[in-house]
Amino acid sequence: MYRSYIFNLQKVREIITWTSNIYSLSLQGTNKSEVTLSRTKLTEVKEIVGI
Repeated sequence: MYRSYIFNLQKVREIITWTSNIYSLSLQGTNKSEVTLSRTKLTEVKEIVGI
């Protein structure tokens, strides 16, 4: 099962490494959400953000 998320890149607070293949984005806000990412998606997000 695949999941898709839409989030505001300006609200990304930090990138958390769980294992070598699993990462999550910590988002700013009142409920401090986290979005799980694979290594492939992390690479795409880093390219978009410019890091």
